[in-house]
Amino acid sequence: MLNVKKYYNTDLKKIDEFGLKNIGFDSLTISDILEFFSNQELNSLNEAVNSHPKWMFNLILSSVFEISDLQYLFNSYNINSVKDLIFIIYSDYFESKFGQIKQKNYLRYLEFVFFDKFPLSIRNNNSILDIDPNFISKTRLNGSFHNHSLYSDGNNSIKELVEEYRKVGKSYLGISDHSKSHFLSGGLSELDIEHQHAEINALNTFYDNFKLFKGIECEILSDGNLDYETHILTKFDYVIVSVHTNLYQSKNDATRRLLKAIENPYTTILGHPTGRCYGRSPGLDVDIYKIIDSCVANNVIIEINGDKDRLDLDVAFINYAEKKGALLSLEADAHSLSGLNSLKYAIFIAEKANLNPCQCLNTFSYEKIRKTFSEK
Repeated sequence: MLNVKKYYNTDLKKIDEFGLKNIGFDSLTISDILEFFSNQELNSLNEAVNSHPKWMFNLILSSVFEISDLQYLFNSYNINSVKDLIFIIYSDYFESKFGQIKQKNYLRYLEFVFFDKFPLSIRNNNSILDIDPNFISKTRLNGSFHNHSLYSDGNNSIKELVEEYRKVGKSYLGISDHSKSHFLSGGLSELDIEHQHAEINALNTFYDNFKLFKGIECEILSDGNLDYETHILTKFDYVIVSVHTNLYQSKNDATRRLLKAIENPYTTILGHPTGRCYGRSPGLDVDIYKIIDSCVANNVIIEINGDKDRLDLDVAFINYAEKKGALLSLEADAHSLSGLNSLKYAIFIAEKANLNPCQCLNTFSYEKIRKTFSEK
């Protein structure tokens, strides 16, 4: 029996009993997984994780790559790095066997997720990687709202985050540190909130041409209640609600949990809707269409999270949300100055879905943002 406790905190028997969704492999069987790693002479999924850190699992868990294609590639070639895989997919042989459309989609995804490892020689070949720029080229993004500071698990002060955003011409920034039950990440106590809001007030007075919003990333508890009482929630300009714990509920329970949080009158934004984290958890198994419908009905904004470990909401559901009239927000989920750059991945998802800029919160002016939040 394979021991996968080290990585997934479960074992093969539990996988047999509860299905592969508990470890994120929705469309695979156990034999598929073993076959996938067979040519690598790996004896356990733990060893697979250690031998192929997250990049391997990003491919398997993505909705872009077909598992049969991955199995073929890894069984036919000696692939030891992301770059090896990129050059193979870029080859004329791959195009002749799988077609240019699949080649183009795979290369776009690899450039998106592994940007720092993507060879410039391929990235600059516009015939392969040219992306319709209708979203970003015509639209100014004025700021973002899912950002963490030293008050919780961020690496930088609020002022440092502001200065970084001012350098690139943004006009506002929302600070949304973790709520109190997220104690491992320094979740904010009531006193912390008072201190943070005092600092934000002072900074808003200091800057003439830049504004800060007071937000919180509020944990959705297992029963769907929020992590703070009403008298605390009223202190924020906006409230992002999200899940980080108890991610293995049944589909019905998980859906009810999110619906209850969305229906809370103080909920402004639904953050990384499924809570998935590549290489660690597939997130909640929810009826995403019900979730989107409820967000629209309750005037709740849906986040497109650009953190490379999340990329959530999935591009597959953005068109549905857009047709239903949802308002979406592109977010970096930044925990550092460099993390602010993850906004580009949310932009990539929006471009891929051809999101209408009119339905993107980040394109709003400061005055329109305040009006949108106040109407919640």
